[in-house]
Amino acid sequence: MSTPPSVLPDISPSRGEIGSFADCAISQTLEIGETIGDSRSPPLRGRCPAGQRGARRIASLGVLYAILSFLFLPVTALAADLPALTGRVVDNAGIIDAATEAALTQKLADFETTSSNQIVVATIPSLEGEQIEPYATRLFRSWKLGQAKENNGVLLLVAMNDRKMRIEVGYGLEGTLTNLQSKRVIEDDMMPAFRAGDFSGGISKAVDDMVLVLEGSR
Repeated sequence: MSTPPSVLPDISPSRGEIGSFADCAISQTLEIGETIGDSRSPPLRGRCPAGQRGARRIASLGVLYAILSFLFLPVTALAADLPALTGRVVDNAGIIDAATEAALTQKLADFETTSSNQIVVATIPSLEGEQIEPYATRLFRSWKLGQAKENNGVLLLVAMNDRKMRIEVGYGLEGTLTNLQSKRVIEDDMMPAFRAGDFSGGISKAVDDMVLVLEGSR
């Protein structure tokens, strides 16, 4: 009987590979944020009676507060909700068929038992405007993947509606599952299958190849 993924503290996520099955774009770096433009209110002109100056000053502060609240609203809105860790395969996008999900869950449980390394697959419908790199980092940290002292977790993330995917790797495995190898997994296994509509097959092949790399067989 398989056990649920370990949830241990102090795991530190590192880099990963990012892919888009829309245009084959692979990037090691993403723009994480946008610079909010400078906004200045027009100067007040003319004079007002002394009794009204305080009221106008208060009104101006209210307008400034409203502008600042509006400017910072998109930044907080870009932090998409994180799904709960319910197993080694969390298919919130509904793109993995039941048979493949069961096979992946067993394969990842067996791999974790024999190696102590932990791979978790997650699919989500949308990033809700957030970039995939910071989202994957937040999810990795929230789920505390891998063993705390070994930093040996791996997250395979697919954002379906955004057509993006990423492999997030803990520091303890970055020398084994490297950027180049992660890139090959995305380009060779996932992108061709995803373009053909075979999401279950692409994810299954990616997991197989990551396991081979981490076992030293590839």
